Amino acid sequence: MGVLFSLASKTLEPLVLPAPFILGFALVLLFRPTGYLLDSKFIHVVRPVGSKKFPIGEVHEIRSGIEEPPALTTGLARVTGFYGVFGSFWNREWGIYNVSI
Repeated sequence: MGVLFSLASKTLEPLVLPAPFILGFALVLLFRPTGYLLDSKFIHVVRPVGSKKFPIGEVHEIRSGIEEPPALTTGLARVTGFYGVFGSFWNREWGIYNVSI
């Protein structure tokens, strides 16, 4: 669309229209989980940028596979889509929990 608007108006300003979308997809791509590591103190979620670690003492449960939460869930800081499902979620029964699929 930016290219079409740029050609129609004969200016370069419309070429920046897709920039926020490209930036958004790039950020999600950089923070997607790519692997998991376990050591004696932490569970690490490996990401291209900003890997996350969870102290083993604070982990109550790890579930394998896709399981639907038992109640209505709200995403606090989450991504659900093209690059997977990851981030922080909340629901009344489970409380705040993290997902990295």
